[in-house]
Amino acid sequence: DEIVQVIASQILIAESEAELERLRARPDVRPVTANGIAGTPDRVAEALLAGVAQGARRVHVSFADSPRSDGTQLFVERVLPHLTA
Repeated sequence: DEIVQVIASQILIAESEAELERLRARPDVRPVTANGIAGTPDRVAEALLAGVAQGARRVHVSFADSPRSDGTQLFVERVLPHLTA
């Protein structure tokens, strides 16, 4: 048996800081928790890759703007390729 280090994080992602602030102001977007990551795709990828560099082998994310699919789609297009490279 092996213990696997996992990153579990809530994500709020947007194309720009201005869009991120607009999302944060929406009543249907949950506040990002202390272990969450809010930012542009580059910022989110950087934060997750830092965890991978420290030994994490799995990443589990939830999206603060769910059920909207915009954040999920942006994550898939712009962040996920960095994690699977």
